[in-house]
Amino acid sequence: MKKYITFLLALVFIVSCDIVERESLSSEMHDHLQQLPPDANLIGYINFAKMKSSPVFDLLQNDIEDEIFQCEEYRDFLKSTGFDIEKDIHEVYFAAISQEKSEGYNGIFVASGTFNPDKIIAYIKEQDSEKELLTETYDQFTLYYLKEEKLSFCFKDDKTIIGGSQSLVKKALMEESSETDLVLMPQIKSMRYKSWAWMTMNTESILKKMHAHRITERIPVVKSIRSVSMAIKLTDNLYFNGECICSDNEKAELLKDALKGAIAAAKLSVSNDRGTIDVLNSINVETKNNLLITDGEMSKSDIEKLIAQKNRVMSI
Repeated sequence: MKKYITFLLALVFIVSCDIVERESLSSEMHDHLQQLPPDANLIGYINFAKMKSSPVFDLLQNDIEDEIFQCEEYRDFLKSTGFDIEKDIHEVYFAAISQEKSEGYNGIFVASGTFNPDKIIAYIKEQDSEKELLTETYDQFTLYYLKEEKLSFCFKDDKTIIGGSQSLVKKALMEESSETDLVLMPQIKSMRYKSWAWMTMNTESILKKMHAHRITERIPVVKSIRSVSMAIKLTDNLYFNGECICSDNEKAELLKDALKGAIAAAKLSVSNDRGTIDVLNSINVETKNNLLITDGEMSKSDIEKLIAQKNRVMSI
């Protein structure tokens, strides 16, 4: 009996060590996702409101801030509408469907925030000297689109804007929830972090387009990738997790070796920067059967080291 209990405890310990705590999918997020195209090849989510509470967010935002927010046109837009893209967008869902017979995609985004639709539309019309912005009444909504484009957008209310391919926008406005789960729902549910920012995609159709450009011929192991998921969590630190499903165990191992090789090459390129090397050493890369997993944690100090290193390289 003693041996049996010892074996059972050991088994429980081994199994528990392999369990990764994953954030559950909220019912609210599930309902939002069900309004996206069920056959989407790519789906993502960004919660700006939640991430802004992290001290890491300002650091990242300042580093990647586009010059558009500093230009005269944007300042004029901000003054006229009172709408600040950096502050007034709270969260965004987005999705894309690869078009088999072309290089393009059908896409949609649903953004919630604080909007003043009347002022924004008035500003756009004032700038539209060529009268290229057209309107269409759909149910009780007004869709706006450019004559030569198949893209449109609509303010569903003062807190929601929907944009993208016209057919997808119309479905979203009618809140037509899919009766079947999203093709990508298994990947979404398996992601470690769901409340901050994430993206997942099935790569088959994308790889077909890459094959046409001979990219997969130069990097053969890429052809084995079936899906890629990436998620981050921002609190006092930045946590990241990436998962890549490959065709088989062998290809996952090859991809792991390639990624570890890239990290090793990066360390060689900054051999005189101990701080950056320590950050790169903290990135974990492993495989579980045909699944390649990359994860890690970075403090604000770690990110500052990486940004400083990037700036040194850019200044050369």
